[in-house]
Order: sequence, then C-alpha cells, then structure tokens
Amino acid sequence: MQARYRQQERFAETGLVANAHMSSKHIDQFIVLDSATKDFITQAVASLNLSPRVVHRTLKLARTIADLDASDTVAVKHIAEALQYRNKTMFVE
Repeated sequence: MQARYRQQERFAETGLVANAHMSSKHIDQFIVLDSATKDFITQAVASLNLSPRVVHRTLKLARTIADLDASDTVAVKHIAEALQYRNKTMFVE
C-alpha cells in the first residue's frame, strides 16, 4: 500500500496512476539514475542484447521495486532485481 501511495504522490500532477503507465518521456523525468546505475544498465544492455523497449520495461519495474523498498532513487540493486524477473519470453520483441 505504501508503494502505491508513493506512486500516487509522484504522479499527482501528471494524470498517471502507476509506474507501468509511464511513457519514455516520463521515464526520463521520474527515473533518475546515478552513474553507477547507468553503467550497470549499459552493461546489461550490451551483455543481454536488450532492446530500448525492454530497457524501459525494466526501468519501470525497477522503479516499482524501489518504491517497495521505500527508496526515492533507483539503485543498481533495483535494476538487478528487475532483470532477475526477466524470463526468456517476457521481454522478447
């Protein structure tokens, strides 16, 4: 419930309801990554051959995981957990 409340507060002025509804414009606005996290996601893109769409889906899931963790920022551990939920068909284009 607290994670949902965090999302409602974050999106109060946007008309969005949840992290899953973010567009790429919203991702850039609401998911700010530090340099270590950017490096991690860049390495994941290269090694796992992820498309931009998959990266966006992973970032939205990581933002939700960070909300569940009561974190204001998305960290490497949140990205790593989101990637662990990835299965062979989930993010296939």
